[in-house]
Amino acid sequence: MTTTQTRPTRRPERATRLATLLVAALALGPALAACGSETDDGPAARPSATPTPTTTPTTDGPVTFTEVATFTDTRIRADETGKLEPLSTSDDVSAWLQPLNAPAPLVQEVQEEVERQDDELHGTVLWVGCDEPESYSVVRTGGELEVRVSPPKQESQCVAPMTWLALVSVN
Repeated sequence: MTTTQTRPTRRPERATRLATLLVAALALGPALAACGSETDDGPAARPSATPTPTTTPTTDGPVTFTEVATFTDTRIRADETGKLEPLSTSDDVSAWLQPLNAPAPLVQEVQEEVERQDDELHGTVLWVGCDEPESYSVVRTGGELEVRVSPPKQESQCVAPMTWLALVSVN
């Protein structure tokens, strides 16, 4: 008597489901990774590198500034970018960040940075998006200071765009 062993066959729908999940994970992986590793535990601060000084004109045009710190957070809701807000006290920081619905740990971190500095600082919303802006400059226009941002060379799509804030000292 001859016996034959048969292998259980895989169900086609199970293989299809696994393939679909694999394709979805591969497709979403880069998009989610583009948003960085920001968590709801608090803001990500990055102290600035050595500043690059330039000449400060008294008329319209580029202004010398030093980037003191940058911050990113996915929970900030900013409609306007490029405006510089003078920040010399903790109350100034609160008044600037409160309308942006900035979380308390971020407000406290910015307040501490402002208090550590001897120079008067200005705060600005640099950018809202998934990728860090390429660069930015401070310019004087009609007696007012504003920030001009060069967007990222390539913008990614992400689930939770980040808001970039900067503290600068205008020389």
